This record gives sequence, structure tokens and C-alpha cells, in this order.
Amino acid sequence: MKKLALTLGLPAALLGGLLAVLLGNMARKGSVQVTPPPLRAEVDRGPAVQALAAAVRIRTVSHSDGTVDHEAHAALHQLLVERFPRVHEQLERKVLGDTLLYRWPGADADLAPGLLLAHQDVVPVEDPTVWTHPPFSGAIADGYVWGRGTLDDKHNIIGQLAAAEHLLAAGWAPQRTLYFGFGHDEEVGGQGAKAIAAELEGRGVELEFVLDEGGAVAVGIMAGLDAPVATVGISEKGYASVELRASSEGGHSSMPPPHSALGHVARALVAVENHPLPVRWDGPTGVMLDTVGPEMDVGLRLVMANRWLLGPIVQAKMEAKRSTNATLRTTTAVTMASGSPQDNVLPQEARGVVNFRIAPGDTTESVLAHVRALVGPDVSAELYGQGIASDPAPISRTDGPAWDALRFAIRQTWPDAVVTPYLTIGATDARHLTGLSERVWRFSPVASTSDDLARIHGIDERISEDAVEDLVAFYVRFLRQAGA
Repeated sequence: MKKLALTLGLPAALLGGLLAVLLGNMARKGSVQVTPPPLRAEVDRGPAVQALAAAVRIRTVSHSDGTVDHEAHAALHQLLVERFPRVHEQLERKVLGDTLLYRWPGADADLAPGLLLAHQDVVPVEDPTVWTHPPFSGAIADGYVWGRGTLDDKHNIIGQLAAAEHLLAAGWAPQRTLYFGFGHDEEVGGQGAKAIAAELEGRGVELEFVLDEGGAVAVGIMAGLDAPVATVGISEKGYASVELRASSEGGHSSMPPPHSALGHVARALVAVENHPLPVRWDGPTGVMLDTVGPEMDVGLRLVMANRWLLGPIVQAKMEAKRSTNATLRTTTAVTMASGSPQDNVLPQEARGVVNFRIAPGDTTESVLAHVRALVGPDVSAELYGQGIASDPAPISRTDGPAWDALRFAIRQTWPDAVVTPYLTIGATDARHLTGLSERVWRFSPVASTSDDLARIHGIDERISEDAVEDLVAFYVRFLRQAGA
């Protein structure tokens, strides 16, 4: 206590009063976790495991040049018809190019529909020889389904349709109309999701909720919490790259000016890298800390409940890890630079590119202004990449029956999970649907360790058979409650 008093510059006599305030704040911030009624969901995981393995074998790879393998997507569509016959007999299906949109009519037309999203495409594999099982083998071995798409994102397609098949077999029908949308190119921009949005908008549909991939049930990842943390994205970062350019006369390197064009760009890049954008506590990350704080051990509970005073401690801890620093602010990444094509020639033109993932509270315009204020008069700064830049997604509402259904289904499937909103730091198809709903959430219902998450877009992507069972059970629960 004396050390704390000295650190804060307080007389010891005032420390007791301060501690009373801190403890009072902690006591007022209690748990917001729900205790839902039990809802059984006994599913046979075998068909879903086999369907996922078969889907992995179909190489629906998206390439950066926009090339689409239409035959591969057609093969996946046919596989879904074969594996989920009730869905394709009783739900309406519309094919939008290579994208799929299903409609499950509800009994109550006054209820706004809900939409579940997933995407068919996967990223390429750099070196298949280093995989334990070939990346498109769909091998079922050692309790896992192996291959590209098992975690991103074919598992969600199979989980959603397997749940619908299960409910149809049980004779259940929704009160609320439900849509399932499976875009074909999420990994390269999401034109399929845009087609889904346009189709629904053309029908005059306003959605009660959208649920897409995103956060997971993180196991052993958050410090101070033994329980798994189910992170539900309520916004996602925007995207912008800024190109810095400088020009000079060039010439022979034996007679250089004080700073070459590349020197000007290099100094500008260092300036931008050394001046990150400010921390944003007032968005989804602040909500996350307020939500998980009451579930932590007493020391961290005290800190989280009093960020008005102890925020620098939280900030320092989060900034120390790249993954958590990314949730705090708009991130700055110097990614490209070029100058002269030869070592003894001064560049006439030099350039560098900085990539920003934009947090709510910042915009592409504010980021560009931030860069221009740092680089000086010798360097120009403009947005790089035609039409790629995007602002952060709006922060979604976390209320209403569908939000309760989501929290209930998570806790019914993982009873000890702490459910919290958070900021999705990557891009999802959901960003294209924010104009149709105020409740756009990003959650992949799979319990995942840090090792599991590293396999996404990486080597040895896989999902356990137990996780497939939980995946389908979650969607059964969610559909029953969100569709009621």
C-alpha cells in the first residue's frame, strides 16, 4: 500500500479512500453472463464429418488475380444437394453466379428475417509437402478432419446445413424466415456477399440479424481467465494502404545529394512507423474489457474496473502482444519500398507503402491526414489500390431476442464460456451486409487454442470430430431460438 501511495504521489492518509473507491467500482461491475435454460441438441456427427471431408476435397481456391474455378464451385453445390436432401427439398435456393442463397420461410411474416453467412472459397497452399496430410485430402485421422477449409470456412457451411437438416428431420419449422448465404470469394474481396446483399435489398428485406464467421471460443488465450472466452465480433476493422512517393533528378551515386528520393521516403516511413495512431477505449475493445473484467481474478478485476486510473497498466500489457495491440488501435505496417533498379544509380522515383487496419473511431480520411502530417513536404501521400480502402464497419447492437439466442446457444454448448463482444481485426463478408441490419455479428462456433488459430491460412489446418459435433449442436440451438 505504501508503494502504491508513493507511485501515485499520494499521502498515505489518502490511500485508504482511494482504495475504497477502486473496490467500490469493482463491486459495482458484476458479471453480465447469462444462465440460459437447457436445450438439448443430440446430433449425429458422422454425416457432418463426412460431408466436411468431402467438401475439403473440392478445390474452391480463390486467387489474388480474381480467377474463379466455376467447375469447382458447381461441384461443391452438387455435393451440398447430395448431402443435405431435406434442405434442398424444402428450402428455396437461388444461385447467384457461384454464390448460393437459401430461404427457409417462417410462419410469421411480421418477424424480420435472419441471415447466416459462410464462404465456400479457401486460400491457396504454398507448400503441400509440409502438411501432415495433403491439404485437399479431407483426411479423417487421429480424431480430426484435415485440410484447407476445415476452419476457414467450409465448416460453417456444413454446420449450418447439417443443423437445418437435423431440424427438418425433427419436424421443426421457424417462425422467423431464415436465410443462408454462402459467398464464393470472401478471401479476395467478397463480390459474392455483395451479390447476396443486392439480392436481399432488391427483395426489400430488412434483416433482424446477420451471423458470419469471426471470433471463436478461445481456450487458454486470455490472461487472467481460466474459462474459455467466446468472442463475438460486433465490428470489424477497415482497410487502407497509403503510398508515399518522392522524386529527384537521379544521377550517379558518386555525387549524391544529402537525401535521395529513397532517403526522403525512408525517413517518412520511419516517421509513420514511430507514430502509431492512438488507443481507442471507447469502441468494442472497451466493451470487451468491461465484459470479461468481472470474470477475472481479483487483481485484474480491480484493474479492469478502474481503467480511468489504471488504464496505462492495461495498455502496456496489451501493447506487448501483437494480437492484443491490434484490438487497441488502428495498426500501422510498413510493407513495401522501392527505389533505383541498380546499386550505383540514384533513384529518380522512390516509393513506399504503409498498410493500416482501421479501428472504429478512425476513417480512411483521418488516417491519410495523419500520414500527411508526418511525412513532410518532400513526400506525397495518397491512397494505394483502386477501390480497396474501406472504413470500419458500424458497431452493431447487442440487444434483442436474436442476441439472447446467440448468447444462450453459446452457453448451452460451452457452459463455462465467457461471452463477450470484441473487435474483429480481419475482414469478413459481413461488412457487405451492414446496410441491411443493425445487428451484424461475427462468430465461429469452434473451441480453439492459439495453436488451432495459427493453422488458419497456415499449415495443417484441421478440426476435431468433437468440434464438428459441437458446431452442429450450436447451430441447432441457435436456429431453434433465433428462429422462434
